[in-house]
Amino acid sequence: SVRPVIVASPAYLARHGVPATAADLKHHHLITTTGPRAASQWRLPGTRNALAPRLTVTTVEAAVSAAQAGIGLASLLSYQVADALKAGQLIELLPGALPGTLP
Repeated sequence: SVRPVIVASPAYLARHGVPATAADLKHHHLITTTGPRAASQWRLPGTRNALAPRLTVTTVEAAVSAAQAGIGLASLLSYQVADALKAGQLIELLPGALPGTLP
């Protein structure tokens, strides 16, 4: 199974700080993708309002690259960022903030 995760680069976090709660995401630059699972806004448990992304890209690869480049936080599936997490290029934030797993 895979799970949704929120990730950011160490450089982005050094510049903008690490969000402690889902509500803190309103102070951060968000990246989203177009496609079947995409949303024009982020909606997370614990946040009152939907959050508008700063950047929308058309592929998962572009979202991963943008996050690695320090543009913002990306919400992707764990397998899509597994290599970047293992290499230390991205850091998972707010584990469990995005509920659910997928087979």
